[in-house]
Amino acid sequence: MKIRILVLSVAVALMPVLTFGQAAKPAANTPAASPIVTPDQLVWKPLIPGVESAVVSGNPDRKGGLYVIRIRAQSEVKVPPHWHVTDEHVTVLEGSFWMARGDKFDATKLQELKVGAHATMPARARHFGLHGAEMWLRSSGSRHSSSTLSIRKTGRRERVRNRESR
Repeated sequence: MKIRILVLSVAVALMPVLTFGQAAKPAANTPAASPIVTPDQLVWKPLIPGVESAVVSGNPDRKGGLYVIRIRAQSEVKVPPHWHVTDEHVTVLEGSFWMARGDKFDATKLQELKVGAHATMPARARHFGLHGAEMWLRSSGSRHSSSTLSIRKTGRRERVRNRESR
């Protein structure tokens, strides 16, 4: 009988703790758990001359954090050879984007990605690209805070801050 009273007392004592713990979890359908971002909420900032980017979700500068950004170009723009510290996932939303691997921009290597196409560029893989006119793409991954551009005119390499989060 004493054991039964002890078990019942412990159960009663733990009920508020267990109830509070469940109430503290946000519901899966609350705005905090699944935010909606509409196109008019995007803040576009220059990425490279002729190309803009906007953060859709996450923080590209936060170590280990996931992010999603949109990139757009109004006219044809070359993307110089560069690489990223993490894998980069690119999906074309509108227009065309051409990309290829290599340390030197070579238009003969470019592969066209049309609307709906997806490409993954592994971390540290040297690559370059060409934004088509009226092109929009989505890039996502985890912490994408820096890239290395190959500067061919001067023969030197510069470490630059990735401006995708600005």
